[in-house]
Amino acid sequence: MNWQRILKYVFILWAVTFSIAFVFGALTSVLQEEGSAIPVWLRLVQLVAVLAASTAVFATLAYRQSERPLSHALLVLLIASLSALPINVFFGQTVAQWALSNIFGLITAAAGVGLGVALRKWRTTAASHSIPETNVS
Repeated sequence: MNWQRILKYVFILWAVTFSIAFVFGALTSVLQEEGSAIPVWLRLVQLVAVLAASTAVFATLAYRQSERPLSHALLVLLIASLSALPINVFFGQTVAQWALSNIFGLITAAAGVGLGVALRKWRTTAASHSIPETNVS
C-alpha cells in the first residue's frame, strides 16, 4: 500500500469537499439572511458538485495508482470519512446522515476507480498503437 499517496488523496478529498461545502454554505447563509427560502435545486447542485468532484478525485487516484487502486480508494474514503465525522457532527449532521453520505462515497469511489482504470488502460493502448508519423512532401 502506498500510504503517502493515500494520505495525499485524503487531504485532496477533504479540500475539495470542504471548498464545495463552503461555497454552498455561504450561498445558503445569504439566502437565509435575506429571509428567502433555500431552493431545492441549490441543494441538488451541491450534491451533484460533491459527487462529481469526489468521483474525479478517485479517478485521478486510480489513474496514477496501478496496483490495487480500489483498495487505495477505499482506504482514502475510510480515513477521510472517519476523520471528518467529529467535524460533521459538530456542524449538526446526524450519524445517520454521515452513514448515508458514506454510501454515496462508496458509489463515487467505485465509479472513480472504474473511470481512472479505464483511462489508464486507454492511454496505454493508445500509446502502443500509435501510428508513426510519415514525412510526406
